[in-house]
Amino acid sequence: MRTRSDEPLDPRVEHELTTIGRALAGRATDPRDAGLAELALRLRDERPDPDPGWASRLDERAAAGFPRGGRAGRRRAGGTGGWMVPAGALATLLLVVVVVAVNRGDGTGGGGATSLSEPALTATTAPDAREGQAGNALKLDEQATLERAGVPGEIAPGTENRKLDRDAQLSLAARPEDVRDVTDEVISITRSLGGIVASSQVSETPEGATATLELTIPSRNLDTALDRMTDLADVDSLNETATDITKPVVSAKDELRDAEARRRALLQALGNATTEVEADALEAKIADARREIARAEAAYERLTARARLSELSVTVASDMAASGHRDLGDWLDDAIDVLRTVAGVLLVALAVVVPIGLIVALVAWIAAGIRRRRRERALDG
Repeated sequence: MRTRSDEPLDPRVEHELTTIGRALAGRATDPRDAGLAELALRLRDERPDPDPGWASRLDERAAAGFPRGGRAGRRRAGGTGGWMVPAGALATLLLVVVVVAVNRGDGTGGGGATSLSEPALTATTAPDAREGQAGNALKLDEQATLERAGVPGEIAPGTENRKLDRDAQLSLAARPEDVRDVTDEVISITRSLGGIVASSQVSETPEGATATLELTIPSRNLDTALDRMTDLADVDSLNETATDITKPVVSAKDELRDAEARRRALLQALGNATTEVEADALEAKIADARREIARAEAAYERLTARARLSELSVTVASDMAASGHRDLGDWLDDAIDVLRTVAGVLLVALAVVVPIGLIVALVAWIAAGIRRRRRERALDG
């Protein structure tokens, strides 16, 4: 049987444990880990000293093998709390079911972390391919790429931590009298998904109407936004671009850590300076290090923002040939959305009511037991 100790440690965790051990042993550590080493030393210096009597009693119990007994052991032997185990297990099971169900209901909005087989790729969707444009645009040749890599049917290690810069351009066609309503729906969808409208422009002429919107949406909600927006009107075109920026993000983070480590080293050197000239030189270097940290922080924030947020351009143009009515499928989708919302509300209510019901049942059971004992004592007396 495989135990937890047989599993290999994560390389990063193993490195941090090694750094802590070397720091506590008084050995040299990597300058990039100076913060972790300093924290370990401070915790060691600030640890409380145990009471000598308590330490002596603990040593005696350890030498005796921590024998069971005393009041706690008698309480366990009495078995008065055994009924709480199944009740607690039932409550935990119900909460887990509720959380899983709610997450499954909300899962339609995530869908953003799809692995790409190339650093950058563009997908174009024709008007006739409205079903699942957003969900399928990024799944290009993924299985074939994995099989060529010798990992059939599995995601390559580390892909779950990849950073993607995603953008999309959507062109919709609606009847002239529906252009403004479609535009308002696009704005409403954007705000409901945590996005913002960077700019919007609506132009209406006797020949027709056109609306252009520049949106910024959290990348995790981009697929949901496209799925909902493509249901508003006919789709003329849908273009999606995804660029892998994992390497630049990691490099920017490393540069920031290095800059912070250099600043800490300079501050330590300043504390050990013996002459005013040396101190002035170190202060100038510290000022340069602060500017370098600010530059590295800005660069890292720009890159992470590109991975965290997606730019979506939407154009709504009038077209007399566009469909202006809702079909049975649209009404069915709305009905399903309403039912899903109602089910989510009921599950959340259940998550609140079930624990309260269990507590009330427990109190009622204890009260009934107390009343029963009192009646028995009265009859015996």
